[in-house]
Amino acid sequence: MPEPALLTILPVLSVSAAVPSPAVSSPASNAPLSAGSVVLALAVPSLTLALVAGAALACAPVLIWAGRRPAPVRLSDGLAQLAGRRPTADPEVVLPPGAGRLDRFGAWLATRRIGAVSERTRRVLSLQGRSVGDLLVEKTVWALGGLMLPLIVQLTAQLAGMTFPVTPVLLGLALGVSGWFLPDLRLRSAQKEVQQDAAEAVLTFVDLVTLSRLANQSASRAVLEASQVSDHPVMLRIRATLERARLEQQAPWSALERLSRELDLPGLGELVEVLTLDEQGASLVATLRARAAEMRDAHLTSEKLAAHQVSESMTVWMVVPVLVLALILLTPPLMSLSGVSP
Repeated sequence: MPEPALLTILPVLSVSAAVPSPAVSSPASNAPLSAGSVVLALAVPSLTLALVAGAALACAPVLIWAGRRPAPVRLSDGLAQLAGRRPTADPEVVLPPGAGRLDRFGAWLATRRIGAVSERTRRVLSLQGRSVGDLLVEKTVWALGGLMLPLIVQLTAQLAGMTFPVTPVLLGLALGVSGWFLPDLRLRSAQKEVQQDAAEAVLTFVDLVTLSRLANQSASRAVLEASQVSDHPVMLRIRATLERARLEQQAPWSALERLSRELDLPGLGELVEVLTLDEQGASLVATLRARAAEMRDAHLTSEKLAAHQVSESMTVWMVVPVLVLALILLTPPLMSLSGVSP
């Protein structure tokens, strides 16, 4: 222990040993405890807190260095660079024109090692119209909230006249880690609902394209006008893909095919296949209408199966009250037959 700390504790121990104090009975033995022992017992949590803070301060340079390292290059981008192709840029990292400080902070985190997320997470975020930086900002807010929650509770208790002998440092760390992973759990739980919503948006897009083709518009014009009807995240991605293809002076079908694979929307890929043949001169308006009806029927069938599964899962909770009522009604006769008085 450092010398100033010894000089601080020794006078307390000497004064407490000189002044008589009432005996404090120990649960293990009847020997009285002095006030110096009580002071040392109260000083142990503070010493533990000091050790934890010192260890965190000693590891701070390593953590800062690890956090400032850029994220490793993805394997797909590296192979594309070696093959002479331009790697695909991440639209989630690009900042909008009116981006604020939180958006810039999230974009900075997305380029670091801590911002590495899975492809499934990126897909769900794209279907929600969110960016990776938005998710990282949310995770940071939840982590800081969980880390500061025990301290806020302790300060509130002190203002109310209550004191805690120990600062819940470990509880704050546990809540901070839990808060960091909480947005991931929420995103995973909403994945199925987001996928269904995106499938419905694709079906609506197919219907709009079919109506435009029935109005004798070209395939590219029909796709462009259908994407401008709504501001759904899927429609926005389709609109951005069409605009990029227009600026590159290329046909939009290959870009839309890549978008369907990226967002895992097979309905969009089927529409692109039909429109590609239609653009080449074949009149496939009737085929497009039939394919749209098939996609709509398949989606309706999947929705019915999901609703049937939910109904089957509720059967267990419907049987439990019946079992409880039957047990209540059958218990007195069974006790009478067995000779036990109720």
